[in-house]
Amino acid sequence: MDEPTIEEWRSLYEAARDYKQLGAWEWMTNSNLFGVRDPEGGEVGWCVVLGGGREVFGLGVHLGDDGFDLLRCTLQG
Repeated sequence: MDEPTIEEWRSLYEAARDYKQLGAWEWMTNSNLFGVRDPEGGEVGWCVVLGGGREVFGLGVHLGDDGFDLLRCTLQG
């Protein structure tokens, strides 16, 4: 794997800034699961928004069927 370029780092930081400004943890909980399909490879990243408890903020992404199964088991608790 090649080292990310400055432009790729810039794009990542801009996306993180935009995500923070969106504040999805204000209107979603960690039980709201959604999938995003990679248009190139077709794999689905199953996402969960973190931050409703005001302790940890972020976006968890779990890849493929195994990721979905892990999240489903975690949510069923």
